Amino acid sequence: MQSAHNIEKYIHRFSKPIETALLNKKLNSPFNYTPDSLALAAVEQVQEYLERQNDWLHDFGLAEPKASSMGKMFGVLVVLDENNVPGFLAAFSGKLAGKVKLGNFVPPIYDMLDEDGFYRKGEEMLNQLNLKIEELENDSNLLKFKLEHKALISSAEEEIEKVKNDFKSSKIKRKEQRDNLTDVLSDEQKQEILENLNNQSREAHRIYKRLTAHWKEEIRKHRKLYDAASDEINNLKQIRREKSISLQDELFSQYHFVNSQLEQKGVFELFQHVEKPPSGAGDCTAPKLFQFAFQNKLRPLSVAEFWWGKSPSSEIRKHKNFYPACKGKCEPILNHMLQGFDLVKPSKLPQKSEDVSLEIIFEDENILVINKPENLLSVPGKIVADSVYSILKEKYPYSTGPLLVHRLDMATSGILLIAKSMEIYQLLQQQFINRQVKKSYVAVLDGRIKDSKGEINLPLKVDHYDRPRQMVDFEHGKQAITKWELIEQVGNSARIRFFPITGRTHQLRVHAAHHLGLNTPIKGDDIYGHEASRLHLHAESLEIIHPVTGEHLTYYSHCPF
Repeated sequence: MQSAHNIEKYIHRFSKPIETALLNKKLNSPFNYTPDSLALAAVEQVQEYLERQNDWLHDFGLAEPKASSMGKMFGVLVVLDENNVPGFLAAFSGKLAGKVKLGNFVPPIYDMLDEDGFYRKGEEMLNQLNLKIEELENDSNLLKFKLEHKALISSAEEEIEKVKNDFKSSKIKRKEQRDNLTDVLSDEQKQEILENLNNQSREAHRIYKRLTAHWKEEIRKHRKLYDAASDEINNLKQIRREKSISLQDELFSQYHFVNSQLEQKGVFELFQHVEKPPSGAGDCTAPKLFQFAFQNKLRPLSVAEFWWGKSPSSEIRKHKNFYPACKGKCEPILNHMLQGFDLVKPSKLPQKSEDVSLEIIFEDENILVINKPENLLSVPGKIVADSVYSILKEKYPYSTGPLLVHRLDMATSGILLIAKSMEIYQLLQQQFINRQVKKSYVAVLDGRIKDSKGEINLPLKVDHYDRPRQMVDFEHGKQAITKWELIEQVGNSARIRFFPITGRTHQLRVHAAHHLGLNTPIKGDDIYGHEASRLHLHAESLEIIHPVTGEHLTYYSHCPF
């Protein structure tokens, strides 16, 4: 626990008047919130400090972004001290300017960079192992072995390929000789020629077998020499792997999180539902802020996190935008830390089935086309069961469907296609798989764009630490292609039409917001942009081939914004 002198160092007082009526409000959820005036006032002071400070140096990439530039997540927690005087705490995620302790930002849960701590000593030992492995891998004898081994394999492949080609030519010639045996020859002569050709064939096989065996043995002997030379490297790599795992486990054992009752839990207990806790668990801003508040008897009122600087290449992080705490690393920790708090409910909750009247655009005995309202799930979620699926199952209780052939995000409105039987579902699914289905969406972007049309090709994968957020990943992501055209630009917004070629989760939202896409989020996108009255994304049209009649049909839904 910090001393009184140290506590005051970290509590920042507001430089401007604040709404005192909010000092008795409920704490907002770190995972779903709109910053109130208290949090906004605290953020404004932190951002003013970041813009003018000269206490430390970190390249956020705001002026001239470079490959080494790195943005950072910051957080604020408005608190009341023991005398009910308001103030706020500030924190950053991970390291900043190469440090985990910096200025008047709250300290980390555990200082892994303590010069006398076990972690720095463990890191130094791993660095020494890395240097030794690098030295051995660059050893001239080992490099010579590598080149010789590669050359040996190349020679073997070349000679074996040459012999194979010769054998193929000889085989063709022998076949021609067999096929051209004339009637003028006696049976004895024919038999003699055939036997000679068969002997040639058998000899060819023996030569090929001996050759491959010879090269296999040569490569094996050389490989044995190479393996002997590289055994020390492999042993050191195994030692490095074991020590790295041990060091990470020891680091995790130092992280203990308290709640308002000062009940303590460690990383392994909080993440017992997964095989291994995620790296960096406990180094995000929210756990740091709440840990400091609870350890020092400060009452939390409002929390907010914002991004400062250049976005990572794979994620979407906009300068000064607010973001919720990540679920993969923070949810188990914060669920424990905020135990007993009656948090402010999210402003946007999924619609309930009894409050929804689905507009039917088309219906026959095989398919159903509806207009899904915004803020309604397509299928039941883990917590909320109310959805298009649940409504239609009640409406069509005896159907082997209805089966949603595709889905829309909860926040997206527009056309949804439903099959009334499994057979129809499979036929329609095949059209999606074969990309015979054509879709268009209307969106309003929260900014202007330069071009009038284009195509975006950015592969996507789920962010395992922050579902359902998606990431751009050119190595492991699934192909995602979107064509688009500008409808009009009005003020500081652009109305566009999307034509998705593939149908990945959040595809249009990511392709709009990512800096390699349109670099302009969809208006109201509370995951990749700014919250608004709604997400301005609507599934406008859907073109299919009727699975029974074979007709080409196009359905439209008027855009509500």
